[in-house]
This record gives sequence, structure tokens and C-alpha cells, in this order.
Amino acid sequence: MRDFQAALVAEWETAFPTGERTDGGGRSGKRSLVPKPRSPGGSVVPKEGGPESSESSRGTPGDLGSPKHESESRPPAKSGDPMEEVKRLIEARVFDAYCDRRTRQEIVRAATGGGAIAREDVEADVGAILEREGIADEEALLGELIATLLNWTSAKRVLSKRRYDDAMGLFCRPRRGFSRGLERRVFDTAVDEFCAAHGVKKRSRWPW
Repeated sequence: MRDFQAALVAEWETAFPTGERTDGGGRSGKRSLVPKPRSPGGSVVPKEGGPESSESSRGTPGDLGSPKHESESRPPAKSGDPMEEVKRLIEARVFDAYCDRRTRQEIVRAATGGGAIAREDVEADVGAILEREGIADEEALLGELIATLLNWTSAKRVLSKRRYDDAMGLFCRPRRGFSRGLERRVFDTAVDEFCAAHGVKKRSRWPW
């Protein structure tokens, strides 16, 4: 009877050996007594969620599910701000807190970029930045001066000494927030040209 039991145990150990084993990664443990399932061709069937199945589920680089290249997903670069370009031109060309007409026209011409931006928009931007920065805008001041003279001489084509002094105080003295006003030379030239163009007489007692 004991010989029969010993033979049975030997046959069992031969079919399902036990003991310590070490795999390629250096791990040790008991060999499983349950044989791994095999496919009809003899290869081991990978377990669901195991290393073999995870490798196969990754897909190839050409798969549709692969992430896009960084340059493809990056939004297109925005164009420069026109206001910033106008400000840069003003800082480079305007000095002593005074912008004469010639310099203003050069800034507008450079900022339009050969017609890429509407001239009216650039004109408005230049005027807004000059006022914000406290820079005397000669062209804007001259426009206001002519409008004032037209209002004062609409009824009688005469420019009195008092009106002349009033106009000089309004436009040649620095306004609040500005360090300079319209230059006296530019003011006198504008008044002379206005009177000649509109038939306005000046008082003969003026020291002109």
C-alpha cells in the first residue's frame, strides 16, 4: 500500500512540479500549478489587461488615434497691434513733447504700411496716443485755431487785437497735462494765412 502511495506522489510531482524558480527579471516565487491556456497553434494566449494586450492596444504611430504634432495643434500667431506700432513710431520720432505736422505725417505714412491699414484709423490712433502721452499735436491745434477764428470772424471780417490775444492764450500756452503749446511762429503764420484766405482784416495798430 505504501509503495502505491509513493508511486502516486511521484507521478503527481512529475506532472505538476513545485518549488522555487527565478525568471529573467530576478523575481522568485512558486510556480503556478495551473497551466497557462494555449492557442491551437501552441502560443500562450495573453491575459486581458496584461502586458501583451496593452502593447497590442497602443496602436502604431500612423493610427488615427495618435496625438497630433505640437505645431499642428498650436493656434496661429496673432498679428501685431496697430496701436503698439504707432506708439513705437512716436517714441522714436517725437522729441521735446511737441509733434509738428511734418513728423506727424511721416508717422502716419509709416504706420499705414503701404495701405495695409486705413489712413483714417491711423490718424485717430496717432491723435489719441499724442493726447494720452501729453505731447502737443501741432496739426490738431492748428485745426482748432482755424475753427475758432472762423467762428469769431463770421459776422464781421475783422480780427481785433483782443481776439488775437485770446487765440494766442488758448493755443500757445500749454494746456493742463501738457508741457508745451503751439509754437508762436507757427501760430502767427497760421493767423496770417487765415486772414489772407478768408478776406479778414487785422487792426493796423498791431505790431506785425
